[in-house]
Amino acid sequence: MSKPLTIQYTGKYANHLLREKEKEIERLNNIINELERYMEGKDIYKIVLYKLRDLKDSDKE
Repeated sequence: MSKPLTIQYTGKYANHLLREKEKEIERLNNIINELERYMEGKDIYKIVLYKLRDLKDSDKE
């Protein structure tokens, strides 16, 4: 018979998921920063950058 999940276990798992999400957000921020440096002065980068920022902001909600 499986052991019931405890609050401590589910809390640790939730923290693990949160850390994974934070790593993904950091990775996306790094991509955005890299795009900014690479595409600076080019018009098309602004469209892509705004879309990425929209995705990042919607991910926080």
